[in-house]
Amino acid sequence: MNSLIKIKDFAEFTLTRESGNRVYDRIKHYLTNVSNADNLTIDFQDISDVSVSFIQATVFRLANEFSTIELKNTNEAIQFKIKTLLKITTIDPAILNKMVNLPVKTI
Repeated sequence: MNSLIKIKDFAEFTLTRESGNRVYDRIKHYLTNVSNADNLTIDFQDISDVSVSFIQATVFRLANEFSTIELKNTNEAIQFKIKTLLKITTIDPAILNKMVNLPVKTI
């Protein structure tokens, strides 16, 4: 089963780790109480920018918990942040393999 998460429904602010942690908690609460999804689609529609820390605190943490994660509507700014994150951190290849539509292929 797939669940669609629209970041705009869970976040007022996407530029800090703290906001990423709050969004992660909100998404986890939602998924625990509403959906038993194995696969997750994260939609960034209407989100103009995020911080690298926000991506770490939400997307990569969620990727550790689901079979697959698909990213939708990532604009150039968001793609740049994901690419930066992939360059500056060591991310478990098992997590990367779960992610669909990464802006770069790393594996």
